[in-house]
Amino acid sequence: MPDFSTVTITTFLTIFILSVIVWLFRSYISSWINYSIKHKYDKELEELRAIIRKGEEERKSISQAVMTAFSVVDSAVKTYRLNAINKLWNIFLDIKKLSSYVTKLALLDEDFLPKNLNDNPKLKLFIDTLFIELPELKNNSLSDKYSDGEATRLWVSPIAWSLYLAYIVIVSYVITQITMLKFGIYDKKLLTEGKILKILKVVMPEITSVNNKKLPLYLEKLEFKLIDELQRQILNHESDQESINRAKIAISLYQDFLRDDEKQKTNGMIEDLKKQ
Repeated sequence: MPDFSTVTITTFLTIFILSVIVWLFRSYISSWINYSIKHKYDKELEELRAIIRKGEEERKSISQAVMTAFSVVDSAVKTYRLNAINKLWNIFLDIKKLSSYVTKLALLDEDFLPKNLNDNPKLKLFIDTLFIELPELKNNSLSDKYSDGEATRLWVSPIAWSLYLAYIVIVSYVITQITMLKFGIYDKKLLTEGKILKILKVVMPEITSVNNKKLPLYLEKLEFKLIDELQRQILNHESDQESINRAKIAISLYQDFLRDDEKQKTNGMIEDLKKQ
């Protein structure tokens, strides 16, 4: 029969060996679990990275597509704008040919023109001679130019459009006066001078009156202003908001001017019909 010391040693050895086995087993299990978790985590992380990379590539592709679309649209807008500017400028140059009327009318002193030129044959002959080289005057041609110019209004700035209209207003005002002179009458009360001055003062605040002698200078200023504004548009430079607001007011006043003129013509036709 083994003695007590032998049993004790054997017991301790057994416990020690079992402890080592348990520790090794736990270490193995822990390592295996950690490895499994790490492997699974690494796999999921790689999948997540792949998803992120794919998303970034898709976003990059979408971004490039959007930028391309913007570039195409921007290019188209610039093309339309430049074509509109070119068209408006060509129409303006056609209207500018009528500026010779303005220059010749400025030679006459409107303060000394009688209401009935037929009472002064020499003056009537002088006026007929002064304008004899000019083609027949028609305000309708200006209306046509206005209509042609409207096709560009979507693409040109309000400032450019208001300057264009102001130029037409002056030329139309002069044509009306010369037409009156050709018929042998000159009565400024028949002219809508106040409304014209109101329109012009919005785009040229420095003017104080619609004086025939100053009209050539006004046309020159309007031309320079129009050139400057169209060049700003070509270079894609923005105008200040105050100038834009003033231009919108001028455009609105011109629309009122057209409506009043049309109303006056309609009333005149009605009066003529009543007399028949």
